[in-house]
Amino acid sequence: MQRDNLREGLINETINDDREGNKHLVFTDENREEGEGQSELTLEEYEEIQEKEALEKDVQDELEVKKFIQLKEGVSWWNASNIFFTYFISISQIVFFDLCLVYLLKSESHFNIPTSDVAGLSANIVFYSQPFTLLFDIILGYMHDKLGRKVTLLISNLICVLAFAVLPFVTTIYPGLLLIRIMLNFSVKGPLSAPLPSDYIVSSTRGKATSLSGIGAGFGAIFSVFVLFTITKKTSFTFSFYIAAGVYFLIAVYMFITVKDVKREMREGSQVSAFFSWRKLKKTTKTVWKVSRTSREVNLSYYGSFITRMGDILSILFMNIWISSFFGSSDDEISKANSRGQMISGIGGVLILILSFFIGWGTDKMKFVYTISLFYGIRALFYFLILFAKDPSTVQAFLFFLIIYTSNGLLNIIINSYFYKIIRKEHKGILNGIFLFFGTLGILFISKIGALFFDHVIISGPFLLGAIFDLSFVILFFFFHKPSKEEHQDGTSH
Repeated sequence: MQRDNLREGLINETINDDREGNKHLVFTDENREEGEGQSELTLEEYEEIQEKEALEKDVQDELEVKKFIQLKEGVSWWNASNIFFTYFISISQIVFFDLCLVYLLKSESHFNIPTSDVAGLSANIVFYSQPFTLLFDIILGYMHDKLGRKVTLLISNLICVLAFAVLPFVTTIYPGLLLIRIMLNFSVKGPLSAPLPSDYIVSSTRGKATSLSGIGAGFGAIFSVFVLFTITKKTSFTFSFYIAAGVYFLIAVYMFITVKDVKREMREGSQVSAFFSWRKLKKTTKTVWKVSRTSREVNLSYYGSFITRMGDILSILFMNIWISSFFGSSDDEISKANSRGQMISGIGGVLILILSFFIGWGTDKMKFVYTISLFYGIRALFYFLILFAKDPSTVQAFLFFLIIYTSNGLLNIIINSYFYKIIRKEHKGILNGIFLFFGTLGILFISKIGALFFDHVIISGPFLLGAIFDLSFVILFFFFHKPSKEEHQDGTSH
């Protein structure tokens, strides 16, 4: 019996120990009598067979692509809809909290922090929460591989629900608001570290499918800005927090029902998926290290994650800090500042929603060197132009921030699409965790250094830093990106 076909006709799988304590799988052919036709494999050999079968299946799926977005065999659109919901719940919760944070701190009805201290304090809350997030990135990537997408997403989503449910009772900045931010960091990383496009979508249409994440992000931003944040002005922050907790609970239930654990179902009936081995962990770590050390594309994606997540903080937190610095701390002044930030985020969310599909299509049709150079270059330009914006009431400031906010949402689609295409053959959960780990480093960097520039250099300083990093990425990508064979053949990157 050839090892390539061991899974065919085999019904019994047991784990035996040899004298050295190594684990062996014993397979028995259902058509043979006991004691005949048995083959013994080590765990590593068995896993190599599974990886080979999965790769062959991916190749076969590529050859059968007929639809605009091609799902892998056994995957339904109910399953694929979670590509949308992972980004909806992640973006909406963090946008909503960061929008509320600046104004909660400044409002006389809540923490009543002086305007001069709001930037440093709000940035510090983000900064001090990030060391925990560095650990969450690795843990959640490993959880996705070991527990599966369904359980990991349920845990992270329920933590999000809990965070907003207890937020009305928080009366301190430290540790109160900091603990809430730490909880939300964990709940955001769960959905973002789930490589569902790679699980569910054939590679050659994965860019278009990844646009679902951009659409989810757009709807998430619109929901957080025009629904949840509007409620804070019509009623109270407390009521809006309860509404958020209820909505996120419903989404958590839907995702638990509809998420399909493709990788784990490949091993259904086997005791291997439940068997933890330090040897296996060591092997996975070595593989990840080898890929990170030898692959230009992976390293470029890590740096792309770093500066893209910097953009998340610049386009939400620092934008609202910049706007609020021109207003007082009375409820009326806070309301005026809220309205300006809300308008930019809301219109930007709509634009992201509209443009996401075209960006996803473009990542399948155009070389990444073009899309990345163009869009990161545009964001760098408008980061720089913030230096010339006089105050939030000017048309220039509105347009500059709107373009920054919109381009940042689209760049999340582009860098994620690039990453998902280059990790097709690797340990998706773990590598995705490292990808997010570098994004967390970007948040950690800009939240602290950006605040120092804002307070002690110039209020537009954080955006100048963003421009420098974006331009450096464009240059590095242009010179060090190595096009795949498919790019040379048909102008796309797979």
